[in-house]
Amino acid sequence: TTLKGQLQRRVSGRELAIVLLQMVLGGVFGAVAMIAIMRGGARLAPEGTSPLLIALLAMPLAFVAMLLQMVVHELGHALVGQWMGGRILRVIVGPWRWERFRTGMRWRKVRALKGIGGLAQTILPDGPQFNRAFALMLLGGPLANLLAAGLAWALIPHLAPWPLTLAAGIFAAFGLLFGVVNLLPFRSGGFHTDGLQLLRMWTDPASLDVRRRMLRLMRASIDGLRPREYPADDLRAFDVDRLEGLERLAAQMLHASVALDRGDYAKARDVLAPALAGWQNLPDGLRQAFALMAALIAAEHERDANAAGDWLKRTEGGLLLGFEGDWIEACIADLQGDAGAREAALVRLRAGLDDMIYRGDERVYREKISDLSARLVGEPAGMGLA
Repeated sequence: TTLKGQLQRRVSGRELAIVLLQMVLGGVFGAVAMIAIMRGGARLAPEGTSPLLIALLAMPLAFVAMLLQMVVHELGHALVGQWMGGRILRVIVGPWRWERFRTGMRWRKVRALKGIGGLAQTILPDGPQFNRAFALMLLGGPLANLLAAGLAWALIPHLAPWPLTLAAGIFAAFGLLFGVVNLLPFRSGGFHTDGLQLLRMWTDPASLDVRRRMLRLMRASIDGLRPREYPADDLRAFDVDRLEGLERLAAQMLHASVALDRGDYAKARDVLAPALAGWQNLPDGLRQAFALMAALIAAEHERDANAAGDWLKRTEGGLLLGFEGDWIEACIADLQGDAGAREAALVRLRAGLDDMIYRGDERVYREKISDLSARLVGEPAGMGLA
């Protein structure tokens, strides 16, 4: 499959039908929620108020209410996870991200993930209470929405002037929408709703074990283990041939990362090949991560600056950290003989490594920088990495 063909992604009829169904169900649910609120005794505007004026106010208020409920939802997940002893790594709402670095949590803005409105990533402690903690963390988001909706509804009779009551009613409606819909078991953009994850916890214990082991490996990277040092029993649990869906993609990325860290580029290519063949259909977030690995192989092993650059362009957004792209840019610049661009990329890379929390990955990239520097000693400019 050519890169050009991979980038020409077409939306299937099934995907379009799912999006339309979600829009219709969301609209119906929102309308029913508003009717229920008003029939429950809440008056959102004085009698005789122009319907046009209400509609003009409702549109921007609905946008603000939606964003606020997204924040409430993700904070609900994150704070419950922290309450259960976990560590918050990142909270994402649209294009805004609150991420953990060594110097603390920082806001930054990147392209929004397609298919999901938000994401909370928390590492839970690995122990006998993991299942309970994970279930409560999943419930934390929807329950936070429902609690916020209830509080807004209770405040409606006490608010003035009337635009505030309208805002509270819309906020309550979106809280009900987010709370109920996220408890329904379905997929959106390749990601699982909280309800589907809860259902799989009870019906597919093996998937919960995979999730638990993945969090354990993330914790191992934070603690300083590089991919080739990951526990063998955890790696064996990620059987690419046995897993399906997101778990299979996670297993492919994991084994490819281990192979790359061992310098086994042939194995990494073989592991990545099935996903890269249908790269354009991968869920947003994972799509960029696979593109980064393809760019790394093209730059370090195949020494193809053009292919590496093409893949690097496809890594924009997603869940990647900036230093990973900086290394690819340094490799490309070195292959092209551009010492200035190479050194500028390495400066950015070192700054990123100084502030990242994944110390295992830091060890990998510090070694790459050291190897590059050693290879360049005594070589004329533009000799490349090999």
